[in-house]
Amino acid sequence: MRMQLKRRPSAREEGRIRARAAEVEEALRLTREGRCYACGEHVEAALAELGSPLCHDCRCSARQLS
Repeated sequence: MRMQLKRRPSAREEGRIRARAAEVEEALRLTREGRCYACGEHVEAALAELGSPLCHDCRCSARQLS
């Protein structure tokens, strides 16, 4: 069996990886501050204790879209 070498990501792929990492960091920062990932508003205490990154309004509108 031949060992395959991993190819190096292109500059475009590296940019996407960095952008995605920045998005994740921003979402975590908002969640730690008790802010909604979608709109930035305050997440109610009961939802925050459950680890929800979304406020009540955003959770409801997400359900309506699906």
